[in-house]
Amino acid sequence: MSSSPDSDSGMPTASSFGAVLLRRRHELGLSQEALAEAAGVHRNTLSHLERGRYAPSLDVLLRIARGLGTTGAELVAEVESDLDGLE
Repeated sequence: MSSSPDSDSGMPTASSFGAVLLRRRHELGLSQEALAEAAGVHRNTLSHLERGRYAPSLDVLLRIARGLGTTGAELVAEVESDLDGLE
């Protein structure tokens, strides 16, 4: 299981993760293809995540974090910060 639907819950977690992922990828100047290869995930997975269609599984989150040169904890903290700003 690579990801789970988030849109049915009414929570913006998947959208916030997608925004963080897109922002981090752009900051590094990486294409989806380059990040997908570095993270060991399919480019379509990144596309779906960036559009907020799904929240990543823990495995995928950690792979993406490594591909971005950061930690899963840093990505989650950034998502939490974005979500706190929505309250």
